[in-house]
Amino acid sequence: MLGALRRKDSQRRHDPRSPERGQYRFVQALLRGVAYDTLSRRDRKSRHIAVAEHLATYADVDAISGVVAAHYLDAAAAVPEDDDVVELRARAAVLLERAAVHATDIGAPVDALATTRS
Repeated sequence: MLGALRRKDSQRRHDPRSPERGQYRFVQALLRGVAYDTLSRRDRKSRHIAVAEHLATYADVDAISGVVAAHYLDAAAAVPEDDDVVELRARAAVLLERAAVHATDIGAPVDALATTRS
């Protein structure tokens, strides 16, 4: 089974200099994708909203406002026919603007520009 997974590049070996050499670990993106795909669209939406609301409580939320916005956008995309999609996108727009301002404030104009184009 490990051979088949290795051929599909779903696992990677640790650094050969590491004390864990010879052991395998699953590639994080693969596990995330499988777990995410097992959720219903409504579960995805509610979890994205829960994560966004939790992250919004952080003291320096401006530093991660782009991440929070992405969760609101993912929530809106999960069930696009819901009535709150416009509200979720509006929340994301406000947060993306905050992310752009924060990026400008810390001297990252390229990041600020990328944020405004999201």
